Amino acid sequence: MGLESGEHGAKSTILGMLQYLDLSGEVPQGATTVPQLNALHAQYGVNRTNVAIVADGNVMLRAVPRLSYKEYASFLEREVHKLADVAKHVVIVFDDPSCLTTAKREEQSSRDANQKKKEIVSSDDVKCLPQTEFYSEEDIVDVSDVTDLVVRRATRIRLMDIVFCKIFANMNRVASQQARLLGAAPLTLTLDGIDKRGGRRPQGDARAPCIMSTDDRMSDVLRRDGAIGEGDMKMAAVEDAIERHRRRDGSIVKTVGVVLTHTIDTDSLMIHLISAAERASRDVDDFASVLCLKERGRKRKQGDDGSSPYYNVVDMQKLLKTFLLMLFGADTPYTRRMQREAVALVALGTAACGCDYNRASRIKGLRANEMYCILSDYMKHTTPHSLERMRGAWSNDTDATRTTIFLFQDVLRLYSQSLSRGSYDVPRMLSFHKSNGTVTKQRMKLSESLVDCDENDLLRAAWTAAYWSGHEFTDTHNFGFHSIVTDVDPDLDAR
Repeated sequence: MGLESGEHGAKSTILGMLQYLDLSGEVPQGATTVPQLNALHAQYGVNRTNVAIVADGNVMLRAVPRLSYKEYASFLEREVHKLADVAKHVVIVFDDPSCLTTAKREEQSSRDANQKKKEIVSSDDVKCLPQTEFYSEEDIVDVSDVTDLVVRRATRIRLMDIVFCKIFANMNRVASQQARLLGAAPLTLTLDGIDKRGGRRPQGDARAPCIMSTDDRMSDVLRRDGAIGEGDMKMAAVEDAIERHRRRDGSIVKTVGVVLTHTIDTDSLMIHLISAAERASRDVDDFASVLCLKERGRKRKQGDDGSSPYYNVVDMQKLLKTFLLMLFGADTPYTRRMQREAVALVALGTAACGCDYNRASRIKGLRANEMYCILSDYMKHTTPHSLERMRGAWSNDTDATRTTIFLFQDVLRLYSQSLSRGSYDVPRMLSFHKSNGTVTKQRMKLSESLVDCDENDLLRAAWTAAYWSGHEFTDTHNFGFHSIVTDVDPDLDAR
């Protein structure tokens, strides 16, 4: 899920960029792989008391092998304990389907339609499983395989509430015992987006997701004015809340200097890059935001022993510095002043290359590895006044956000010219085999389509860049979303 994948996609390109080491030493290697996240303690010179971890509960719920209900619940509880081994503060976030963006509903509807084509007729014993969200733990306690409950959107959210409420009760009991014996619990567990009634919610009652924590002070840290529907955005909001609250006297997160984000969704690369630029604009330099993308291992095959799962770890401050060095060539007062605008343009360009919100209408011919090269070239010729237009991405103003596409149209004209002549300049940090600066004859033919692309495709990319910046426009018709889904049950799960 997330950004367009493949060897020319954003994820592959960004991980390649971060292997670049500036000769001045200003941009240390910003990406690494680790088998377990506690290996990051030594890398950052911290222990678990200095670390908070924010995990995507929806990902955790689905990344489980075929198990019985009892095995499934035990497996997830062990996963939570693994997170607790890494960080003192564990926050697990969940989507809130009742306030998802209409654009997200459209994306889900498309994904569900594709999934239905692949559905296999269930056997009679599977058909005996609950088919709606109204069931209790007693109804599934003896189920030998919960896969169908997890896959089916109508039953997954109830399973999520049941299992995580049970995990929370177990860990809250342990935390209370430790607090009595030690004076303070060595761990806080916070669930952001669970209905605390679990499987006891009566049929017909609306789901009421909330923030529940083993320490009420963490609930205070994460309290927000408005609901956030999507887990990816919620993780960034939690990170920001921790960073700001730790500066208060007596804050429960006062010792936290590193926040790890545990997910598989590559949208988070842009979401957390934007957050890093915002913090840098406030001169925050004593806080590390680290994105931990969990990767599957290779299965054993003949002649190949396979590999175990691992994490691609991205230091967002170093990624920000790498992008700024690529775009501006040097660290100057102007660079620091315009870094948010530059990153907003990177986000718009990345969205245009393909993501969940414009998969069907992505602009044909765009590749992230080429886009970043073109943006580097474009920044050599643009003016501060032109770049200021990108402030519309976080303005929460419809007209200002829509006008960001005019700047991006200039980028696309330069992209088109580069394709038509068959080559483009490659910055040093992109000098690897996927970005050698040459264009095939087949891709040269795409140059005209970049100049004449549909305005709605550009507007969808602009909407996405604003959304990643934390500003959602609910009237999506102003941004090229015409097939808005209206028949999705708001009490169904977000994924």
